[in-house]
Amino acid sequence: MSDHHLPTTPWTRQSWAFARRNIQQTLRNPVLVFLLVGWPILWYVLTVSLFVDDANGPVKAAMGMTFGLFGAFTVTVTIFAGEFARDLDGDRYLKLRAMAVSPTADLAGRFGSGIVLGVASYVVTVAAALIHGATFVDLDARAIAIVAFTLLVFCLIAMTLALLLAIAIPKPEYMTTISVVLVLLAFYVTGQNGVVPHMIAGDRPS
Repeated sequence: MSDHHLPTTPWTRQSWAFARRNIQQTLRNPVLVFLLVGWPILWYVLTVSLFVDDANGPVKAAMGMTFGLFGAFTVTVTIFAGEFARDLDGDRYLKLRAMAVSPTADLAGRFGSGIVLGVASYVVTVAAALIHGATFVDLDARAIAIVAFTLLVFCLIAMTLALLLAIAIPKPEYMTTISVVLVLLAFYVTGQNGVVPHMIAGDRPS
């Protein structure tokens, strides 16, 4: 059968279908759900409780946003790299070429689902900080736009890193562990995404 007789689905519908598939697969995996929700909240609680002196409302808000970005970065790298590595290992993209399915639609769906899951992790972590007593001051439309742009950039950087990881380390069974370790190293080596040093206990200016 020639290619023009194959049934085709619009590229945008394929992308949405792949995005839904990736989100559903993530929500069925308890480990990934924990990384999405529990992991950043756990680090937020531990940091505020053990390492921050006088954690008032604004400080809790800053820490909530910081660990929200941490959670978004972690879940996006881990999920994107793991699934992409598994598909490369199983030659899934070669199989897609033999069907009326666009590999670029699959990739776009992955990016879309990565952004959705990253935003979800961020929102859940910030919500937990609010429940814990965080207060946001001077939160106007410009500040919200900056936060949204930063979150989007973080997700895109995370997915780019995930692609490189999946290509460089074609071992899907190790990808979750490798991704989490690399994100933790990057998070703390870069100063916790910009946390003000004097927030940390024992490091106050004289």
